[in-house]
Amino acid sequence: MKLKAISQNSTEGQRAWGVSSYFSLDATIPVQQQNINATYDYGSGSTNLTNVTLYLSLCYYLKGPDNIEYLFYETPSPRYKDYKCPPGGSGPLPPTPVPQPISCKVNNGNSLSVDLGTLDRANIPTVPGTGDIRSVSFPVTCTNGSASMKMQLNYTPITVSGSQVVNSSINGLGVAVSYNDKILAPSDVTTKSFSQGTSNVTLKFEAVRNPSVAVSDIKTGPFTASAVLVMTQQ
Repeated sequence: MKLKAISQNSTEGQRAWGVSSYFSLDATIPVQQQNINATYDYGSGSTNLTNVTLYLSLCYYLKGPDNIEYLFYETPSPRYKDYKCPPGGSGPLPPTPVPQPISCKVNNGNSLSVDLGTLDRANIPTVPGTGDIRSVSFPVTCTNGSASMKMQLNYTPITVSGSQVVNSSINGLGVAVSYNDKILAPSDVTTKSFSQGTSNVTLKFEAVRNPSVAVSDIKTGPFTASAVLVMTQQ
């Protein structure tokens, strides 16, 4: 911020501008209650503002993003009560920008496709965490600030060795999905903080077989399994 002051020239009896050095103000304290530590020069040398505020009309200007100074506060002087500060700029002080809501986009708004490759049904594990695991990462991009999110995976489950996994299009075959090495059940809610910008989330996927279904009863051929990851901002 920059401060300007009007003073009486004792020699010529004329008013003259004095422009202060730059200084900071505490936004939590009224201007008139602050001790401004700055100096100004109006042709007769530098003077500390705390020594001259009783004799000057002080005009406080805020330099806006357009690099123009806008008057936002003035203090009248007992000596120059009739003086009014020039408005500065091309109008009133610009309004304070309205904060924009924080928003986050998961995987750029696209679906996530995971290819588990070619599986030998005889080698598909019946205990989650003991087979071929695929790690897949996707971006979460937050704008206008950081966000705390609740993550929940919604799907139709089957139970394999005590764990709930995503049911597939083939009877007895499921897909375990885990985050931070914890298999996600539909009832699980995970809280995660995301900073402004782009962060990555990594999930792990693994095909598993229901041990109560014989290997020979697992149909061969392509299969699909689907789940929806719901992320809710707190």
